[in-house]
Amino acid sequence: MRVARRSTDRKDPPQAVETPSTPDRTHCPPDEKVRALASGELSDPSIEEHVRECSWCSAEYRDHQRDLESNRFIKRSTYGLYVVILAIIVVEVLRSCHR
Repeated sequence: MRVARRSTDRKDPPQAVETPSTPDRTHCPPDEKVRALASGELSDPSIEEHVRECSWCSAEYRDHQRDLESNRFIKRSTYGLYVVILAIIVVEVLRSCHR
């Protein structure tokens, strides 16, 4: 299999060229390892190379990265909501103290 492009940036997932790969995925790493690679928790050159070369694993890697980005967005949004709620509470408490 040929790699369309190689990337060293974790934000830019490796792109595998669509070729007939083993449909039974006997040589693919476990999903947990692909997920750990996508999150940056794992740095294994053999798995990185496999993800670049296997279209199935490359698609899984991209899916895991999208999920991680979505989770980060939700966490940031929740934090922002807490800050707004806290600010409203503080304003209301201060307003009630000045009456």
